[in-house]
Amino acid sequence: INFPVTGTNRWDPFHGNQGYGWGSLGSIGNIFGQFIRPNLVDRVTLEGDLAESWEITNGGKTWVLKMREGVVDHDGNPFTVEDAFYTIQRIIERPNGLSANRWGCVRAFLNPIHDDAGNLVANPGAEITGPNELSLTMPVAKGAWINCFASGWNAVTPDTYVKQIDEDMSAGSRDLDFNLGEVVGTGPFKVVGGELDNFWNIERNDQYFREGLPYLDGFDIFVIPDASTRVASFRVGRVDSFPFFTTPTLRDAHDLVNAMGAEAAFPLVAAPGWRGFELNVVIPPFGPIDDPDARIVRQAIQTRMDRGEMNTLCHDGIGFFSTPYFIGLDWVYTEAEWFENMIGLDPDPVKKAADLVQAKAMMESVGYGPNN
Repeated sequence: INFPVTGTNRWDPFHGNQGYGWGSLGSIGNIFGQFIRPNLVDRVTLEGDLAESWEITNGGKTWVLKMREGVVDHDGNPFTVEDAFYTIQRIIERPNGLSANRWGCVRAFLNPIHDDAGNLVANPGAEITGPNELSLTMPVAKGAWINCFASGWNAVTPDTYVKQIDEDMSAGSRDLDFNLGEVVGTGPFKVVGGELDNFWNIERNDQYFREGLPYLDGFDIFVIPDASTRVASFRVGRVDSFPFFTTPTLRDAHDLVNAMGAEAAFPLVAAPGWRGFELNVVIPPFGPIDDPDARIVRQAIQTRMDRGEMNTLCHDGIGFFSTPYFIGLDWVYTEAEWFENMIGLDPDPVKKAADLVQAKAMMESVGYGPNN
């Protein structure tokens, strides 16, 4: 199976920002294991992955993980509780300038492990507390911890190669090198060929600890940044599926279904996300943030923005209006209440016509108009 993605810019899941969506998340989820994850069928139930089981103790502050025995990495090396411990240490302490940007919640929730002198602190955030047993401790019990810990981004990296990279202070933090055979995980698939920002060849891991899995013999990821080229590649059969973050527009999807008939299927699925404008509130005309004129400019933009038009042009009309939280939680403000209380949000054409007049007047009041 061939997949198109917009980019794959990292081999090591903790190196860089892993900001390329499926190209990165797909590699993390398929090449590396997790401690705990949502069940892949119901997406709600939690299940052990590399952690076979876990116990919550100490009033919710400590999670004791029993690591699965008999797991080997793609090179055939045993995966141990020491590997598991080093993954958490790597996230918290970021050796040799490692970024691990997406794992800030782990660092924020767990206690430190070592002090500035390198000594183990009391009640460390991670500690090997028995055979195949890893204990993770927080200063206080936090309900949001599991959403962080079971996130699909939270890979577990065997320390066979990452530790020697982290300890090589002469090289600084660097990515895993595929050409040196360093891209090794414990997941259901392994990388057998590839070139960053070009393609990845991924094959079945025959040593995977879940018997009978994975089902596929492998898949290839092709980096195709241009949306129209991804659509054309699908039409001619070069790629077989659009992963999330690379999907075509609704219009293109309809065109493909009309042209290919039963060969193409495009289900609509919920895709929580956010699209909008970000204003630089440091410099004029949008800042400094406490400047009265800049504040009026920002309010004028908020008043003028036509989210209905944006939805039509950018999302083929299938997006939802976004507020400080997703509209649909009926225990907070309703959509009508948000339209009433937040300026510029109501997409009603009559309201937007009045908003346009108001926004122009606001801009003119601080010196902006047709000639400026």
